[in-house]
Amino acid sequence: MTEVLSSVPLPRQKSITTKWIGGPGTGKTSVLLDYLKKEIEEYDNNITDIQFLSFSKAQVEDVKNRIRELLPKKIQGILKKHIRTIHGAALSSMIQLGYINLNRSSEGGWTVISDDKKYSKYYYQDFSNQHGLTYEYNLGTLFTDDNTPRFMKSIPEGNAFFAINNHLAGKMWDYDLWPTAIYKLGMRVDKRLIDTTLFTHWEKYKKSHRLLEHEDYCKMALEIRPVLPGKVLFIDEFQDMSPSHYALFEMWRDQGTFERIYIAGDPNQSIYGFRGCDPTYLINTSGIGEGAYGENIPQSHRCPSMIIDFADTVLGEVSNMTPSREGGIIEWFGPNQALYGFEIDGVIDKILILQQKFQRVMVLCRFQSQIKKWHDAFNQRGIPHLAISKKYDTWDKLHSECKHKQSIGKILPALHGFDRYHNGENESSISLDDARTFIRLIPLDEKIKSGLINFLNHKNPEKPVMVSTLIGQLSMWIEGLDPHSLIDKIAIKEKHAQSIRNLLHLAVENQYYFSPDSILLDTLHSSKGLQSPAVLIDCSFIKDRTDDVIIDPSEERRVGYVGVTRASEHVVLIEPFNAVWNPVFETAKERWHGFY
Repeated sequence: MTEVLSSVPLPRQKSITTKWIGGPGTGKTSVLLDYLKKEIEEYDNNITDIQFLSFSKAQVEDVKNRIRELLPKKIQGILKKHIRTIHGAALSSMIQLGYINLNRSSEGGWTVISDDKKYSKYYYQDFSNQHGLTYEYNLGTLFTDDNTPRFMKSIPEGNAFFAINNHLAGKMWDYDLWPTAIYKLGMRVDKRLIDTTLFTHWEKYKKSHRLLEHEDYCKMALEIRPVLPGKVLFIDEFQDMSPSHYALFEMWRDQGTFERIYIAGDPNQSIYGFRGCDPTYLINTSGIGEGAYGENIPQSHRCPSMIIDFADTVLGEVSNMTPSREGGIIEWFGPNQALYGFEIDGVIDKILILQQKFQRVMVLCRFQSQIKKWHDAFNQRGIPHLAISKKYDTWDKLHSECKHKQSIGKILPALHGFDRYHNGENESSISLDDARTFIRLIPLDEKIKSGLINFLNHKNPEKPVMVSTLIGQLSMWIEGLDPHSLIDKIAIKEKHAQSIRNLLHLAVENQYYFSPDSILLDTLHSSKGLQSPAVLIDCSFIKDRTDDVIIDPSEERRVGYVGVTRASEHVVLIEPFNAVWNPVFETAKERWHGFY
């Protein structure tokens, strides 16, 4: 089936909109996929009749994987044309109509740039140089979930300018509102170097170099109004709508071709105000109310009653869900166990106890600057851990230097097996996969490695490999097969060799053989969409931000709410030491102790 796009108004029909509202763990995406299955089975539609949109590439990939189970293999190759981000749908429609050509080698080709992409660095730097602005590429995007750069004493004017420009574009504000944007963003910047004409100069620069930022092609789509093909439109995570996103939605809704529209979200989880997102778009969009806006409030498959009660205390409102069951634990940790003082080991011991009990723990902070302190504290004890947003060199980013690069965390099961064997457990064994990984990490000739792996491949894959068997094979080429000797033999790039070996030696000494993904560390924002049996929240804050939160705590409450509702069993609130309280959690503690 060939899709034909048009910017010519088509005969209009009024679409029927279904709006499903549900809190954390209620399965909003699953509900949309049930509607999609109904469209295919009962309304005789196929994937070419459907557009399924969400906000991040990760969400889109997750939906694609889940939809593949519903569709015949012969049509799975066209999924990318029908399951995509809202930005992606706008860009694709403009490409198909011929307004945008992303082939730079052809005449009139465009390049999409973003201040978090390395290939875009030249253009941002060049424009800043031309206009006497300092610009530091390594700062990246200033206004993400980490607002720490906002409170730097001196933000490079170029970085500040591009952040303001992005905010204006997302909010669909005129350029002369740039002082308001600075105020809304809480930015410290020398206003003498920025004026309205600078924004028009940036537009001219982009046009002359054939450059498009994400909001540029969204704006073009709103002007040209290309038709998004399909009969049924799905939009997940609708609470994350910004003004430009919502304008695109209204355009597609009103184009007259969609018979039915399904949207899902939770206004209590709208936490991207720095991008202009506003939960009122979801609340005020008319449609047939389902889920919490229907007759039956959905049940969370994750959060028990105590955790929902506390989350509601943080939020200051009632959740759009009922509990999975009775129970759950809310625990306050401190102030005797100093978070950033000499007693941080007490906090880490608590984390390790919960990891041992539940096998998985999240440690969440409000700002990136706080994550760095936790990251360093974990490394000082050799504790395996990962950063959810991949911004730090946690155990998944540190690799060996062998032909087949392996994350250092993957050698832990093998080290554990060798450790048990050297401590008298003659029947010690490891899985076949772990044995293969271990062999790839040690510095042997590739032919010898291939021979060892071939030897293992002839074994039953369902049976573990005896460590004694591995030692018998390896002892022909390697001396010293105890864990610490093996660590010193792993091929690692010289730049990171000492630090990686130190981490592994500490892990062996302290018997930290659990998988690095057992402890996840990151910001409250980065945890959205994830879950863990136990969640620990650092309740400290940035002093300069407290007044803003006290004046309008609504979004900060939602951020805290998202963090608390990642937990299915146990929430620990870590009280600040030598730092200010997050006003939202300080208030929640007072109210919680008043109720319980």
